[in-house]
Amino acid sequence: MLTKASYCARALRYAGDSSAASFTLGVCTLPYLIGLLCLAPRTRLNVSECPSGQRIRAHLRLRRWGLPRFRLAQGVLHLPEDYASYLRGRRRQALRTNVARARARSVECTHTIVCDGLSNGHSCDQPAPVERWQATNRAGSLVGEAWLTVDAECALMHSMVTSETDVRWLLHAAIIEQLCDRGCRQLLTNSHDAFLMAPGQQYFQRLLGYSVERVALRRSLPAPARGASRVLAVLVLLVSAAAVGEQALASIL
Repeated sequence: MLTKASYCARALRYAGDSSAASFTLGVCTLPYLIGLLCLAPRTRLNVSECPSGQRIRAHLRLRRWGLPRFRLAQGVLHLPEDYASYLRGRRRQALRTNVARARARSVECTHTIVCDGLSNGHSCDQPAPVERWQATNRAGSLVGEAWLTVDAECALMHSMVTSETDVRWLLHAAIIEQLCDRGCRQLLTNSHDAFLMAPGQQYFQRLLGYSVERVALRRSLPAPARGASRVLAVLVLLVSAAAVGEQALASIL
C-alpha cells in the first residue's frame, strides 16, 4: 500500500512539475493514500515535562496548512527491552552484515551531551540537552553524525548524515543499543511523512524495523472527534498537495 500511496502523494504534491500521465496515475492511486492515512495504526507517546519531553512535544505539534507535519504517517521504530532482540531474525540480516563491514574497517561510534540545545534550522529550538553522535574511521576522520533528543520513553532523531553507506547502519545500530539500555521504547525521525519519502529511504527504514503509524501524544479524546479530524486531515492534505508544490526537505535516513 505504501508504494502506491507514494505514487499518489508525489503526483499530487508536485502536480505543477509532473506530466499529465503522472498526475493521472496519482488520481488513480488516490484510494491507497486515503487508505494509508485512515488505516495506519496509531501509536501514542508518553513524553515527560522535562526540557527533552517538551521539545519532542513541540516537534509533534508543528503544523503546515493547518495539518500536523510529523504525525499523519510517520516512521516509528518500537524498541525491545534488549538490543540482542532487535538484531535477531532474517529481517535484520542486512543490518548485521553492514554493521560488520563498518566494524571491520574500524569505524567507531561515540556520543556526547550538548547542553546548549539545537542550533537554528532544526525542527525545534527549545533549550534542552541533545545528543551528538559521531562515527569516525581508523584515521580519526568524521564519517557520520547524528543528533537526537532523548526523553524517558521516546526519542527523536533530528538528523543523520554519513559519507559511507555502511556507516549509517552502524551509527543507527549504536544509537538503538543505547536507547534499549536506557529503557526507551520508541524512536521517531524528523522526516517527511512516509508516503513522501524517497523509495530508498522507505526501504532503508523498513529494513531497520520502522513501521508507518499515526503518531499522537497520550491524551484522552472522544472517538467521534478523532474520526472527524482524521477525515478532515485527509481532505485538506489532498487539496493542499494538489495546489501547492514544495521542494522536499533534507532526508534523515
